Amino acid sequence: MSAYKKCHIYFLQSIMNKTILSESECQQIRQESYQVSEVTPEGNLLDFLQVINDQLHPFHFKIRQSKREDTGETVYVLISLVDNDLNRLVVGGDFTRTELEYFKKILEVIICLSDAENVGTASSIDILNLADSFSPRMSKTEAKRLLTRFVDERWFYDNEGIISLSPRCILELEQYLSQCFDSFVSVCTMCSNTVFQAQVCSNCSARMHHHCAKTYCKRKTTSLKCLSCNHPFPHLQSEDNGVTGESTSSDTGNALGSSRKKKRTHAH
Repeated sequence: MSAYKKCHIYFLQSIMNKTILSESECQQIRQESYQVSEVTPEGNLLDFLQVINDQLHPFHFKIRQSKREDTGETVYVLISLVDNDLNRLVVGGDFTRTELEYFKKILEVIICLSDAENVGTASSIDILNLADSFSPRMSKTEAKRLLTRFVDERWFYDNEGIISLSPRCILELEQYLSQCFDSFVSVCTMCSNTVFQAQVCSNCSARMHHHCAKTYCKRKTTSLKCLSCNHPFPHLQSEDNGVTGESTSSDTGNALGSSRKKKRTHAH
């Protein structure tokens, strides 16, 4: 294993500033780090990150590989491994109590109250309207400022007004989410990681990431079925071979309206 050098410090400073980096950004910054520190490149990206993680371990931080739920893009996330309890964000001075309550309300709307056709997401309008439920009442201006801050700090993604959980939120608050939203947290039947934005089986409510579903479709040449109960999966369709779940329109309606599945059973 390589020694910890200036190139690793350069990279660490970059990811501390951004929290989440795409794979291409990681490769680019890694290359820059070698040039700036005048160090000869060695090993691959994962080897490079392992050297940094070895240094971070005593401080309870880690760079984790993950995927964006909305795009399936591979990303690398700097997360804290300290207590998953959200109250630490107040103790650490990151949030006030009121801001933390608003953060919790956003999680609740996205995880528990999201539209059946857009599982794991919520509109920014619905989230801003949460301000009306606070006592004393929070202004819409303050709610918008906080939402912008949460997005900037990479707790959430904002895709043209559609708000979703970021990999940082899912990984760093994994234990908290499982404890507080027990019956709404599932694992993907394909990759066994936590899933919120998903294809949902109309028969057993099992879930599969949208990006995992695309991979599944590309691999199959016969009818597409749920990996949990073997029931035809109405949403899945391969763009390459036209294979579908061979279900009726009523099945599709049931899938869109089906409830979320049991708690996650897989730990990272």
